Amino acid sequence: MEAVYPELPFHSARLISAGEGQYNDLFIVNEQVVFRFPRFPQGVSHLPRLARILTLVQRHATIATPEPRYLSIDRLQVGYAFLGYPLIAGEPLRRSTLDALAAQADAAPLRRIAEQLATFLRALHGISAEAIEAALPGKAAGFRPLAEWEALYARIRRVLFPHMRADARAAVAARFEAFLGRSAYQHLQPALVHGDFGAGNWLYDPVARRVTGVVDFDSCGLGDPAVDIAAGAQGPVAFVEQFLTTYGVTGVLEARARFYRTTFLLQEALYGAEHGDAEAFAAIEAFR
Repeated sequence: MEAVYPELPFHSARLISAGEGQYNDLFIVNEQVVFRFPRFPQGVSHLPRLARILTLVQRHATIATPEPRYLSIDRLQVGYAFLGYPLIAGEPLRRSTLDALAAQADAAPLRRIAEQLATFLRALHGISAEAIEAALPGKAAGFRPLAEWEALYARIRRVLFPHMRADARAAVAARFEAFLGRSAYQHLQPALVHGDFGAGNWLYDPVARRVTGVVDFDSCGLGDPAVDIAAGAQGPVAFVEQFLTTYGVTGVLEARARFYRTTFLLQEALYGAEHGDAEAFAAIEAFR
């Protein structure tokens, strides 16, 4: 980092715990800048695209998002390539925090958080096709809404089915085949989606009780907006109700979101199996 950006004063650096960065090693330099070093070649090759996406998102975001101020891609190798952005204040907004807020008599802070997040998503999903094309040239033209879910299903059958009990395999197969068989889903209008819009990627100020930022856009790209609804609209009833109302979620959108939620544990177990992560693979226990 010092060699690439000698103008950046270098006083301190600390590694964020491994659990905070599944796909990246994360360093905080001078308590002011976050540097992300991808752990896998795929993440390294993805850095130029990620920088373009972050720049686009910054122009439309209603909440702070990473500003790609530092980028090293001259040597696209693990350990050398990195992306850096100014640290966004706040702590991860855990499900336990939402539950604690839901237990309070005053529901206003919980509803305000839901409003902030849903408003952010509406802005993200509303980015124009022209702006997306400029950041991701050619992606929209060849977009197939179900392609990634067809591929996911194939990987689940190949990697996870041998570890699952028979009735669990049958249930998963029935859900996927019903979803993939819906001809209307072949023609969904894509939007720019976050792709991992869970509470762990929301930053929170516990004093002001407000969301301060949204991070981890590694999975951001063209997709079905219902993917983000599936991840975001979970938690206490008051939170979910406000989230759905503020966003304006329709019954059709929620129906797709319900399917996507059924894949979350499977995706975690699949990641564990494919990357040798025993903790992630433990999600398979729900299907054994």
